Amino acid sequence: MQLRMKLRRTHIPEKLLLNRNKRISEQSLLQQVKDIIARESIKDELVLKELTNYNDGGEIISNNFIIDKLEGNQIFHISDIEQICTIYRLRFLNSALYKGEFPYEAVIKIKELEKKHNINLKGFKLMALSQSF
Repeated sequence: MQLRMKLRRTHIPEKLLLNRNKRISEQSLLQQVKDIIARESIKDELVLKELTNYNDGGEIISNNFIIDKLEGNQIFHISDIEQICTIYRLRFLNSALYKGEFPYEAVIKIKELEKKHNINLKGFKLMALSQSF
């Protein structure tokens, strides 16, 4: 006669929750999430503020990128930009002159670049239709 043991099934996500809740309270976890969201919101606002900051050209702005971390296919010479603007009747002006709303995707890309190069980017320019300025 063979002895059969019945094994209790274990629901792993439930066990993970129990283990986590012993280590950290739900309120503490929610507060950490709120803090992260608040920090990111502040960073978003700083990027948007810099995008709307007007530089009349009197002040020379340079961003010190880490050369090894730059993507060559994303770097364009000013003459190439000017040529495309002429062909498509676009303007390439200070981002502070832009009348529209900046897409959140642009803010995300700027934050990624800032994090990657450990800098705060300044002196933004924007390519758009003349009516957008």
